[in-house]
Parts: sequence; C-alpha cells; structure tokens
Amino acid sequence: MTNSTKYFTDSHADQITAWLNSHPHSNCVVIADKNTADDCYPLFTQCLPHLKHTLYVIPAGEQHKNEETLLILCHFLLDQGFDRNTLMIALGGGVVCDLTGFAASVFKRGVDCIYIPTSLMAMADAAIGGKTGINLGHYKNQLGSFRHPVAVWINSEFLTTLSKRQMKNGWVEMIKHTLIDAANKDTFPEPYNWPPSKDEVLQKIIASVAFKRQIVEEDFYEEGLRKILNFGHTIGHALESYALDHQQDLLHGEAVAAGMIYQLSLSQQVFGWDKNLLKAWKNYLWNFSSNLDVSDIEKIMIYMRGDKKNMSGKLHFVLLEKIGQPIANVIIEEERIVALLGEAMF
Repeated sequence: MTNSTKYFTDSHADQITAWLNSHPHSNCVVIADKNTADDCYPLFTQCLPHLKHTLYVIPAGEQHKNEETLLILCHFLLDQGFDRNTLMIALGGGVVCDLTGFAASVFKRGVDCIYIPTSLMAMADAAIGGKTGINLGHYKNQLGSFRHPVAVWINSEFLTTLSKRQMKNGWVEMIKHTLIDAANKDTFPEPYNWPPSKDEVLQKIIASVAFKRQIVEEDFYEEGLRKILNFGHTIGHALESYALDHQQDLLHGEAVAAGMIYQLSLSQQVFGWDKNLLKAWKNYLWNFSSNLDVSDIEKIMIYMRGDKKNMSGKLHFVLLEKIGQPIANVIIEEERIVALLGEAMF
C-alpha cells in the first residue's frame, strides 16, 4: 500500500492548518481520553484555534481499548450525523491512536484520520505504521486493521504533560529499535542516565520514526521484515494481558521491557551470545521494567498461545542472533518458555 501520510513536527501548526484548509471535510471529531482532554486539549485548541470540531472523550486506560468503547463511539458518530467525509483526529497516546484509527477504518467503511500523539510511546511507535486495533477481552490487539492516517503531527510540547514513568514507558520502544537496527551490531547499552535532555528525546524520536517508517514502507502488512518490530512483544503482550486480568498496574513499555529481557535470554540460549553483553543489556532494560507477579505461569502461557503472531499452534518469537541482527518466526518450545518464566530475570 502506498503511504501518502503527511508528517508535521513541532512548529508546523501553520502548515497543518494550511493542509486542513486544502483538504476540506464536512465535519471533524477530536477523540481524546480523560487525561488528554484535561492536559493536552487546551494546547491543541491553542495551536489550531480556527478548526471547527466536536470533542469526544473516552475513558483513559488500556482496559478501555475494547469493543464496548469502539461501539459507543461509532453510535455517537452515527447519532450525530457524521458522514463519510468526516475527519477523525486522535489526540492522545497509544490507546487513543489505536482505537481512533480502528474506528476511522470501519465507520462508514472508512473515513480520514489524523494522529496527534501526546505520549512518547505514541510519537515513537503507535502513531507510525498504520496498525490500528482494540483488545478482545484481555488479549491484546486481536481486532484491527492496517490503514495509514492521512497525517501525523508530532508536537513535543505535549511531552511536558507526561510523568517520569510515562516518559520511560515510551523510551522502551526506542530501545527496541536500537536493539534490532543493523547499524548497532554488537553495541553495548549507553550508561543509564535519566532523564534525558529535550534534545536527546527529540533526536531519539526522529531516529525511531525514520527507522520504523523505512520498515513499514517495505512491508506494510507485516508479511516479512516488519515482524522484527515485534521483538519483546510476544512475552510482553502476554505479561500485559496477565496484568490487565489481575488488575495490576503495568504499562505497555514496562511489559515490553520485561519481554525483551526474557527474549534476550532466549536469544542467548539459541544463538550463544556473549554473556557480558547479555548482562549489560538486561541490567539496562531493568531500569524501564517493573516488578512483576508471574506466579501463575500457566495463565501467562494461555495468553501467549493467543498471540496473533503464532502459527499452526506454535509459539513464534523474534530473537536476536546478535545486537542489530533480529530473526523472526523462531519457534520455541513451550517447555523452554515455562522454565524461563520460572526463573528470576537475572
């Protein structure tokens, strides 16, 4: 699929205004969650003061990225007379972008959508690549579509609304890009030094967006190369689902950081990594994870078996033959995963 998405950055309010004026829509709805409506919507209206729109607020949190929230939103759009020439704008983090993008892809069989990501996680990952989706029960992203937004506006001013924990949450996806990028072959992690400067954050965002866009342009539908972006996610998504099921407070990035720690251990077992390099990366990633209750290993395995990347009843993983050398579709026996989860992370 040809990607015609327009990308705008910090100081481009005038450019996105001009783009909106040159692409008229019959109406516009801005989707935010409770947090971004309070913290980010005032800046949005300040940047785009002349945009006529309706604000629609969804509940905040991964537990609301589900079919109930989606259907309530779609019924609202229908009841309010929104048509096929509607513009939907996602103003929020990964949950808002995923759900809004999916709603835009199915309402009236597809309407235009713009992402304005307000979290570091969304800027570096969720708003890039055209994946949309919602959870089914506690299973992550089981319903969704591949559909590019018409535009993405990354405005780093929104990052000032985030807590330290949310910033570290988003940093994880950028660490993942470092680990799977061939330019970083056999690289040791940088010394842990938090928080990074604003310039460091912007440089990381720019690099991550460019890296992910290049992969997506080569493999939009995730039939080959794009699968490497799932490094850390097979175990990470299972941990996230387990946390949702048990009402544990675990962010997506924290779960993926743990998933990468486990999948680095698997990589070492399969490919024979240098143990000092392995230890260095696991220690570094631990700064971004969280203390996890993984006592019910069988429950975690149930969620892992439901991962959408699996095929023919086999668990498929992205592992690293080396830093910067990811290998997709590596089949790992369940017994090995159970044994790994039963051990300490270090």
